[in-house]
Amino acid sequence: MATERVRGSAGAIVGFGAEAAGWCRLAGPLPTPPSGTLPPGRRRLTPRRKPWIRVIWACGYVLLSPLLLLALLEGLPGSPKAYREDKARLAERRRRRALVSQEGLDQVFDGDWQGTAGQLLLGWYTQAPDRERLLVLHAARSRILLLAAPSLLWNPGPARRLRVVTEIPPGTARIDVHVSSGPDFPYFRIRFADGSWLGMRFRGSGDNATSALQVCHRFNFFGPGAAV
Repeated sequence: MATERVRGSAGAIVGFGAEAAGWCRLAGPLPTPPSGTLPPGRRRLTPRRKPWIRVIWACGYVLLSPLLLLALLEGLPGSPKAYREDKARLAERRRRRALVSQEGLDQVFDGDWQGTAGQLLLGWYTQAPDRERLLVLHAARSRILLLAAPSLLWNPGPARRLRVVTEIPPGTARIDVHVSSGPDFPYFRIRFADGSWLGMRFRGSGDNATSALQVCHRFNFFGPGAAV
């Protein structure tokens, strides 16, 4: 979920009335476009690597491993009933994970590189080399924007680095949240008026993801007569 500082910075950039849903990224790896699809010039098709983040995570894991082991031991079910409940929750999570693939929620886009979504993806990592995008919605002005905060060290970067990388024209797109999406699998799509779509998912899970999806539910920007 975006911090208050990030939300404030996004509001200052986009304008009064904008609402930041949260940090998100593509639902999966960016497919390789067919030869001849890319326009002239250098185009980046993969996100920037940040080895320092992996080093920090590895060091943190080593330092906190005793605490993690203790938490695991304390969290073991203490009765047959608790064991059955944990087993049922795990089975439900596996079912929902399988449903994500069955419903195609982890697909990046509709597959048409000539569509609005495909054209947007061709310059995705050229506009900003990091995975993360901040989804910002403005109901009064029917605007959908994606902001980025590029950083060599952090993921995502600090609020002061925020800038608009994609602004979708008013009335040409809407946010779709599939019925199978939820706090554990917070997937959504940006669906354009030409029928193409972009698959995304919010970072994190739990209450933060739930709040982000609730923001998306309130926004539908297709104008009169637009394709659904």
